[in-house]
Amino acid sequence: IYFLGRPTPLSGRILDSTTRRGVGTASLSLPDLHFMYGEVKLSSPAGRFHLWLPDGQWRVVVSAAGYAPATVTLLASAEGSWAEVPLAPTPHVHRHTLILQSSQRLLTA
Repeated sequence: IYFLGRPTPLSGRILDSTTRRGVGTASLSLPDLHFMYGEVKLSSPAGRFHLWLPDGQWRVVVSAAGYAPATVTLLASAEGSWAEVPLAPTPHVHRHTLILQSSQRLLTA
C-alpha cells in the first residue's frame, strides 16, 4: 500500500490532435519493457492514463481505432510527471454509390 501514497511516475492524457478531446481506450505499449503476461494499458474513456515506471525516459507507442499510431518518448519521475499525447485522426474513406435514373439510363458514380 506504500505506493498509493506516492506520486504516479507518469500520468497524462491521450488527445485528438484536431479537437483536443480525450481519446478513450487508446492502447499504450512500451516496446522496451516486456510484460510477463502481455499486459496492455488502456486510457480511460476521457483519455487519461497512469503508468508506474522506474525513473527515466520511456518509448511509448500509442494507438487507437480511427487514429494514426504515435511513438513518443515520455519521462517518468519519482516526483510525478504529466504528458499529453496528441493522436492524428486517420482520414475516413467513405464510399457511396449514387444511382441516377433518367428515362432508360442507369448511372452509377
